[in-house]
Amino acid sequence: MSAKTIYDRLRTNGMTHEAACGMLGNMYAESTLQSNIAQRGMTSYSDSEYTSRWDENPDFGVNGRVGYGLCQWTYNIRQRNLVNFARSKGVSVGDEQMQVDFCCLELQNEYSALWNYLCSCDDMFTATSRICREYERPAVNNIDARYSYAQRYDGYRGYHNVPTSDSGGTTSTGSVRTVTGIRTLQAWLTDNGIDVGSIDGIPGEKLRKGINELLERLGG
Repeated sequence: MSAKTIYDRLRTNGMTHEAACGMLGNMYAESTLQSNIAQRGMTSYSDSEYTSRWDENPDFGVNGRVGYGLCQWTYNIRQRNLVNFARSKGVSVGDEQMQVDFCCLELQNEYSALWNYLCSCDDMFTATSRICREYERPAVNNIDARYSYAQRYDGYRGYHNVPTSDSGGTTSTGSVRTVTGIRTLQAWLTDNGIDVGSIDGIPGEKLRKGINELLERLGG
């Protein structure tokens, strides 16, 4: 999976351009964008051997010691959630697309304030910094290096290719922009104390009520 493919997947999941670049910068710092990489110096197995053993035994890589994958997931519960997510999708724990989707799902469920920010921000440095400090939480917050990596991907602006959907069809660029726009609106309303339910890009009843509540506030 190339950096551009990861970028597209992050954007399709709802991140802004700046946030996707910030996440790529952090992923590069963690794993050089290798999804099957086991933390260097922490295991005698090769990356492929480590991945194969974890695929065979879901308990193998849940050890709280060896960081793994694009984001170098290390804590036991995060490693357990990662392998469970991979098995639910019927793919290897080293699968790139699965890991990108898991990253976004983890952010939505466990780091919702950060996720809301990443779906609406336009500041690449702050996005990179917050991902480092709040999500990756490395032993050394080498934010300047991560931001330098993030800037490598700024050229992707305006060139967002929509990946093929899991169902086999192709999502239109317009529909992806609509989903991203709805997520941004949902995040903004949530940050302003209006309950719209999940920030999922779906224009449901709660979002309609939330918009009506906003209009009532403005009219009051």
